[in-house]
Amino acid sequence: MSIFANDHTDISVALSMVMKLQNVPRIYVQHAEVTKDFPALDFEISILRNKKSLDTYAEIGKIEGAVYIIPREGKAASFEEITYALPDKVKVVIYLSSTFLKDKLEEVVHLCQSNTDVESVAIKKHPRSKESDFAFLNGSAYVHDVVPEYGHIALVPNSSVVIDLLHVGVKVYQLFELDNIREDYYGFVKESLTPRVAISQLKAGFWKSDFYNDDWLDRFEAYDPSISDHWKEDLVRLRSELPMMLM
Repeated sequence: MSIFANDHTDISVALSMVMKLQNVPRIYVQHAEVTKDFPALDFEISILRNKKSLDTYAEIGKIEGAVYIIPREGKAASFEEITYALPDKVKVVIYLSSTFLKDKLEEVVHLCQSNTDVESVAIKKHPRSKESDFAFLNGSAYVHDVVPEYGHIALVPNSSVVIDLLHVGVKVYQLFELDNIREDYYGFVKESLTPRVAISQLKAGFWKSDFYNDDWLDRFEAYDPSISDHWKEDLVRLRSELPMMLM
């Protein structure tokens, strides 16, 4: 048996095809959101994060093998806070992709710090980034290695971390000017999952809206099945069918 957390990079695809040729059962455990640029789903067992991913794979091509939709975590205790009104002053954390633009980041930090309704500004670096990548900021903003535990709102370019943040009740505002990746790569703005903001809006209270409301909760379930208990049926089915499929 072989287990894959990636289905689209060259090494993973090559290894998967070798395993298939040798009749070795393959299990795919989805690690992040997917787009239509991914290859067709072709594993004996695929454990997906949400219905949206299944719909995307169905558009790509014929799905091979059995599919189960099981979230990585149960519903976060802080999730419902996403519909709460924000305080008068907010803390902002900028979540970066690995290919962020230094000049744009410097501008965003400056504008946020100039906003009288912003209490503090920090950066959450991408796992592939190094501390030295932020030396040009001269310490003007604290750089986090992990998601900070204090209450904050998030400015995020193109990154699937959006879903993880929303899962724990962090309001996300997508700022695509922070990198050169194709705008709305994951389609979160198109699907009304996140609001889009521009650098020119950072001087004002761009977060002061009711975007994250009860209607938004209905849309988010397609991306996070942990909102309800329906996914547990797939977990029971996987536990009963897995031993037979691997014999």
